Amino acid sequence: MGKNIYFVLLILLILVVLGFFFLPRNGNEEKAQNKTQIIYFYSTQCSHCENVKAFLADYNVRDKVSFEEKEVSHNRDNLNQLVNIRKRCHLPEEKYVSVPFLWTGSKCLVGDQEIIKFFRKKI
Repeated sequence: MGKNIYFVLLILLILVVLGFFFLPRNGNEEKAQNKTQIIYFYSTQCSHCENVKAFLADYNVRDKVSFEEKEVSHNRDNLNQLVNIRKRCHLPEEKYVSVPFLWTGSKCLVGDQEIIKFFRKKI
Protein backbone atom coordinates (compact mmCIF):
# COMPACT_ATOMS: atom_id res chain seq x y z
CA MET A 1 0.00 0.00 0.00
CA GLY A 2 2.87 2.40 0.83
CA LYS A 3 4.41 1.92 -2.63
CA ASN A 4 1.11 2.86 -4.29
CA ILE A 5 0.95 6.18 -2.42
CA TYR A 6 4.51 7.06 -3.43
CA PHE A 7 3.74 6.10 -7.02
CA VAL A 8 0.60 8.29 -7.11
CA LEU A 9 2.50 11.21 -5.54
CA LEU A 10 5.30 10.81 -8.07
CA ILE A 11 2.81 10.85 -10.97
CA LEU A 12 1.11 13.98 -9.55
CA LEU A 13 4.46 15.71 -9.14
CA ILE A 14 5.41 14.90 -12.74
CA LEU A 15 2.06 16.24 -14.00
CA VAL A 16 2.47 19.48 -12.04
CA VAL A 17 6.01 20.01 -13.34
CA LEU A 18 4.94 19.29 -16.93
CA GLY A 19 2.00 21.66 -16.52
CA PHE A 20 4.37 24.56 -15.86
CA PHE A 21 6.06 23.98 -19.22
CA PHE A 22 2.77 24.46 -21.08
CA LEU A 23 1.51 27.54 -19.21
CA PRO A 24 2.53 31.04 -20.34
CA ARG A 25 5.28 32.47 -18.19
CA ASN A 26 4.31 35.80 -16.60
CA GLY A 27 1.73 36.29 -19.34
CA ASN A 28 4.43 37.20 -21.89
CA GLU A 29 2.99 34.91 -24.54
CA GLU A 30 -0.50 36.32 -24.00
CA LYS A 31 0.85 39.87 -24.15
CA ALA A 32 2.60 39.10 -27.42
CA GLN A 33 -0.65 37.81 -28.90
CA ASN A 34 -2.55 40.90 -27.72
CA LYS A 35 0.13 43.28 -28.98
CA THR A 36 -1.25 46.12 -31.03
CA GLN A 37 -1.03 45.31 -34.69
CA ILE A 38 -0.44 48.06 -37.25
CA ILE A 39 -1.98 47.32 -40.64
CA TYR A 40 -1.33 49.34 -43.78
CA PHE A 41 -3.90 48.93 -46.58
CA TYR A 42 -2.98 49.99 -50.09
CA SER A 43 -3.75 49.45 -53.76
CA THR A 44 -1.35 48.91 -56.63
CA GLN A 45 -3.45 51.39 -58.64
CA CYS A 46 -3.21 54.29 -56.17
CA SER A 47 -0.86 57.25 -56.66
CA HIS A 48 -1.02 58.29 -52.99
CA CYS A 49 -0.12 54.71 -52.04
CA GLU A 50 2.96 55.08 -54.24
CA ASN A 51 3.99 58.09 -52.11
CA VAL A 52 3.75 55.96 -48.96
CA LYS A 53 5.57 53.10 -50.68
CA ALA A 54 8.45 55.42 -51.61
CA PHE A 55 8.64 56.78 -48.06
CA LEU A 56 8.68 53.27 -46.57
CA ALA A 57 11.53 52.30 -48.91
CA ASP A 58 13.56 55.52 -48.63
CA TYR A 59 13.57 55.45 -44.82
CA ASN A 60 13.77 51.65 -44.38
CA VAL A 61 10.60 51.79 -42.32
CA ARG A 62 9.91 48.07 -42.77
CA ASP A 63 13.14 47.31 -40.89
CA LYS A 64 12.33 49.71 -38.04
CA VAL A 65 8.59 49.32 -37.46
CA SER A 66 6.60 46.11 -37.29
CA PHE A 67 3.47 46.33 -39.42
CA GLU A 68 1.46 44.32 -41.90
CA GLU A 69 0.81 45.42 -45.50
CA LYS A 70 -2.40 44.39 -47.26
CA GLU A 71 -3.24 45.03 -50.90
CA VAL A 72 -6.99 45.58 -51.39
CA SER A 73 -7.63 45.91 -55.13
CA HIS A 74 -6.84 42.25 -55.89
CA ASN A 75 -7.68 40.60 -52.57
CA ARG A 76 -11.32 40.46 -51.42
CA ASP A 77 -10.42 39.27 -47.88
CA ASN A 78 -8.10 42.25 -47.37
CA LEU A 79 -10.79 44.60 -48.71
CA ASN A 80 -13.39 43.14 -46.33
CA GLN A 81 -10.99 43.56 -43.42
CA LEU A 82 -10.42 47.20 -44.42
CA VAL A 83 -14.18 47.86 -44.58
CA ASN A 84 -14.71 46.30 -41.14
CA ILE A 85 -11.89 48.29 -39.54
CA ARG A 86 -13.14 51.54 -41.11
CA LYS A 87 -16.59 50.91 -39.61
CA ARG A 88 -14.99 50.81 -36.15
CA CYS A 89 -13.69 54.32 -36.76
CA HIS A 90 -17.16 55.54 -37.80
CA LEU A 91 -15.85 56.91 -41.09
CA PRO A 92 -18.41 58.01 -43.69
CA GLU A 93 -19.58 55.15 -45.88
CA GLU A 94 -18.39 56.73 -49.12
CA LYS A 95 -14.82 56.49 -47.83
CA TYR A 96 -14.89 52.76 -47.07
CA VAL A 97 -12.64 51.79 -49.93
CA SER A 98 -10.27 54.76 -50.08
CA VAL A 99 -6.59 54.02 -49.67
CA PRO A 100 -3.95 54.49 -48.44
CA PHE A 101 -5.32 53.61 -45.03
CA LEU A 102 -3.54 52.73 -41.79
CA TRP A 103 -4.97 51.01 -38.74
CA THR A 104 -2.74 51.78 -35.74
CA GLY A 105 -4.51 49.33 -33.46
CA SER A 106 -6.69 52.11 -32.07
CA LYS A 107 -6.92 54.82 -34.74
CA CYS A 108 -7.69 55.04 -38.43
CA LEU A 109 -5.43 57.20 -40.59
CA VAL A 110 -6.43 58.05 -44.14
CA GLY A 111 -4.21 59.54 -46.83
CA ASP A 112 -0.52 59.49 -47.59
CA GLN A 113 0.38 62.55 -45.48
CA GLU A 114 -1.23 61.23 -42.28
CA ILE A 115 0.36 57.82 -42.75
CA ILE A 116 3.82 59.22 -43.51
CA LYS A 117 3.54 61.51 -40.46
CA PHE A 118 2.66 58.46 -38.30
CA PHE A 119 5.65 56.47 -39.53
CA ARG A 120 8.01 59.46 -39.15
CA LYS A 121 7.18 59.49 -35.44
CA LYS A 122 7.84 55.74 -35.19
CA ILE A 123 11.31 55.71 -36.77
